[in-house]
Amino acid sequence: MSFRTGRHIASAFSILASIVVFGAQQVPAAAAVRASAPAAAATTVSASAASNYIPVNPGFRILDTRKGLCGGNVCHALGAGGTLQLQVTGYVDPGTGNSVPAGASAVVINVTAVGGTSYSLFTVYPAGSNRPTASNINFPAGTAIANLVTSQLSSGGAIDIFNALGTVNVVGDIEGYFTPTPSTQPSGEYHPIPPLRVCDTRAEQEVNACNGFNDGKSHAIGPNTAVKVTVAGQPAWCSPTCTPSIPTDGTEEFAIINLTAIAGTVNTYLSVVPWTINGCTYGGNKGAPPFSTVNVSAGKAQANRVFVDLGINTNPINICVYNAVGKANFVIDANGWFGGPTAATGLQFYATSPTRLCDTRAGMGTSCAGHELTQAGVLTVAAAGQDGIPSAAKAIVANLTAIAGSSFTFISAYPSDAASRPNVSDINVGAGQVLDNLTAITLSGGASPGDFDLFNALGNINATVDVEGWFQ
Repeated sequence: MSFRTGRHIASAFSILASIVVFGAQQVPAAAAVRASAPAAAATTVSASAASNYIPVNPGFRILDTRKGLCGGNVCHALGAGGTLQLQVTGYVDPGTGNSVPAGASAVVINVTAVGGTSYSLFTVYPAGSNRPTASNINFPAGTAIANLVTSQLSSGGAIDIFNALGTVNVVGDIEGYFTPTPSTQPSGEYHPIPPLRVCDTRAEQEVNACNGFNDGKSHAIGPNTAVKVTVAGQPAWCSPTCTPSIPTDGTEEFAIINLTAIAGTVNTYLSVVPWTINGCTYGGNKGAPPFSTVNVSAGKAQANRVFVDLGINTNPINICVYNAVGKANFVIDANGWFGGPTAATGLQFYATSPTRLCDTRAGMGTSCAGHELTQAGVLTVAAAGQDGIPSAAKAIVANLTAIAGSSFTFISAYPSDAASRPNVSDINVGAGQVLDNLTAITLSGGASPGDFDLFNALGNINATVDVEGWFQ
């Protein structure tokens, strides 16, 4: 573990707009930080080798600065401008025996900012490399906000986590990793689909199993309760026309989904947990899971992306969603799936240090600059062939940030050649709020390949898109 420091605290406010809304040059970190040798010169990184996804089941907590946990080292809260280096590979979780092995190219980690003293942001990137102009979590003071991150690892298997302003604790939970694999091995190769809403517990929404096929009853999830959700196959509202979808023939093993918690009666958290032949692994007398997927305040909506197993020892089509306290509705949108050994050949992942592809704010130097999203407006963004993304890319993994809109709204990302705009959301955000969510965006094919659309529902809002890798 190491922290790096810089010298110019005054410059912490000079580039507030250049990253997302916040940003800083590196300044001295918290007093609890141990002295360390001078850091080596930062380096640039290239994309990783073609890699397949491997889930870690069960996942495990590798980082919790509240308890001094930092993999195999000890670390504490991040101060303003502080950079925490987390050694990911080689650490063996004592509770599960699980680890991320040496040679992994990227890690899928849920990162939570907890109890910051100031509004701030985190940037996660390969350890020892130049810190990019990008963000993974933007958070106000005194909150707990999580976001999934797919970060390229350094050659030594580590990541850096940078905090811009104030002092904040950080928690990290491992969900899986990517590892270089021959393309002839289909296990862990990705099959993107246009985003598809597979579950919505709210009444009077599209007919689906999660709202009792619109039976007029409340299907909000109660306290200390887990419910089974079928995410593969075609939901009732569009069967048999909603293709493609996650298959149900046993070739699917994992999926990328977006979980949105909606209008809880109290502050709570929701967790995506496994389904087995014995039912949900948590809830009721089985207790609460030791991790959260999304933390949401009463009456608000909050989303987080999840890489999830589709059922263990079953036909792999199910997951469970757990709620801690109160009652809350939720929706799930599917983005794609990873195949097993009998699946057809899919796409492999190429991880990279975060790269800002799009920033709609004026003067920000991307092709999107000056194109604020308007109410019910659609912005087409070219991805393949741009900023190091090859023209052969079929999908991207990117952090989408909604910035200070004039109204509560939601933003959706989807392939630009979709026949119609899908009824999905990637971020639900309040007026004036800055909020992130990881996205897995399928790109267009056909006559104009490699593009995606951003849709904004209400008011005017800016957005950034920071690419963390691509599938091809």
